[in-house]
Amino acid sequence: MINNQKFFFLLFLLITTLYSAGCNENVAASLQNNICYHFKTTEKRSVVKFRGYVDSGNAKEISIKPENWGRIAWLIDEGQLVASGQLVVKISMDENEKALESFLWQLKSTKYDLDIHNVKSPGIIQEKQLQLNKKQRELKEKQQQKSWLFAGKKSDEKWRAETDLKIAEIESEAASLNFELHRKVLEKGFDSPFSLRKQEIEKKAKIAGVEFAKRKLESVNSPPFPEEIIKSDYKIQVASGEVWMAANQLESASVSNYITQKGFQYSFDEQNFRYNKKSVLLNERECFAPAAGIVVYPKLWGNKKISPGQEVWGGFVFLKVVATDSFILDCAVDESVSSLIKVGKTARVVFDTRQTETSRATVSFVGKSPKMTFSNSKSDLKKFPVQLKIENSQIPLLIGMKASIEIEVASATGVFIPRDLIETVDEKSMVKFVSGGSVASLSIDTESFDSDFVRWLNPPVSEGELRY
Repeated sequence: MINNQKFFFLLFLLITTLYSAGCNENVAASLQNNICYHFKTTEKRSVVKFRGYVDSGNAKEISIKPENWGRIAWLIDEGQLVASGQLVVKISMDENEKALESFLWQLKSTKYDLDIHNVKSPGIIQEKQLQLNKKQRELKEKQQQKSWLFAGKKSDEKWRAETDLKIAEIESEAASLNFELHRKVLEKGFDSPFSLRKQEIEKKAKIAGVEFAKRKLESVNSPPFPEEIIKSDYKIQVASGEVWMAANQLESASVSNYITQKGFQYSFDEQNFRYNKKSVLLNERECFAPAAGIVVYPKLWGNKKISPGQEVWGGFVFLKVVATDSFILDCAVDESVSSLIKVGKTARVVFDTRQTETSRATVSFVGKSPKMTFSNSKSDLKKFPVQLKIENSQIPLLIGMKASIEIEVASATGVFIPRDLIETVDEKSMVKFVSGGSVASLSIDTESFDSDFVRWLNPPVSEGELRY
């Protein structure tokens, strides 16, 4: 008796729970294996969190001019604070002096190139002449093809088209008779509908073959179509243009040969100019700090950095002066996070050294490609760069300080449902909507809110239930 009372009490609790959740007794039996999701109009915020470290937002690079070359003789220690205009590096440019000796070799090389040019230029002119002759022959061929077009088709082509039409008509008639035979056999139950369908397809194919053969015969007997004439004229115009171009190329090659010879004669003056240019480049033997800041040695490859005795060249950044009056937060986040962050968003920042204080920062850059790092972990290759500009922080900042960052990427009011509730049917978004004690598939319009939720734009009610 006691066991029966417990059973009825548990059954009563189950029915009451289903009723309070919006599931009545009629739908509970059919939906007992489904999970309910209760929705209603609410205000929702989407927040992403990630880590970053402090870096300089203003770093001045030091390098020498293009085409310059040298070797580090002395440089200031890394991490030292320097003033604007202070000497930071000395470069030995003995290579520039040696380069002057190489100009003599270049003069000899120029003379050698001139001799080679005099040997090769007749062959180049002859090649251009052969190309012109070829294009002229192609023009005559196109003109002959147009005359053949107006002459009409030959008798053997007409006979072949007539023969193809007769063969197609015979095959079409045979296919029709074969279809009728299979239909009668099927009516008596000695064949399958699939076999009759096959014969019907073959019959239609033969009929199409007859139509094709008729059109082919009409095409053979008819005069050239206007589009064929236009096409032939166009080919003649193209061939005429190619003849004109080949003639211009022949003339251009002759003029180019003359200009090249004159160019070699002025090479000596060019060498003198290069000598004067090298003299100007020697002024970069001493480099000065472009602004006040901290000296940093950039990493060249691996953990190797610049050192005395190392060679430097134009465009190669061998030293940086990092300004101390502008800082940024450099971060690497997953693709799902970077796709939600927009430039200009405000972030809440908490530095590890001052966890009780909060700073503000603004997103200044969001990378579209993964941030490459020298690591054996494959997941590192899937991180996307994000940079934030720190705004008026009262906390003393140092390069390398780590911080936790929080950004509100979206905020809205409405009905929000998980993406897992939505099924795509014929390119439409569908959900299982509970209405009047039954479940019905409902087409809905949505807009993306974050990686987990979407906003339902046209809910029939402000509060209700959905099924997974």
